[in-house]
Amino acid sequence: MGTYENLPHHDYFAVNLIQPDGTGVALLASHDDQDIQGIWQQDMVDLSAYAGGSYTLQFLSTNDNYYFSWFDLDEIQICS
Repeated sequence: MGTYENLPHHDYFAVNLIQPDGTGVALLASHDDQDIQGIWQQDMVDLSAYAGGSYTLQFLSTNDNYYFSWFDLDEIQICS
């Protein structure tokens, strides 16, 4: 994550699990512009409760359009 934001908590990143109809099931991870910049963070989530279902992972980033933040993703894995 990197940011030009100088005010707290205006830019966010979230990973959501959603059903095919768009209904939210679970918030799996979240970060904001107050996380430590330039440090990779690892999120590990147990999805075994949703095994056998059909879902979509939604990666959502929001900015306040004043000072931008960015959230980089790398090595996304879903293991069975």
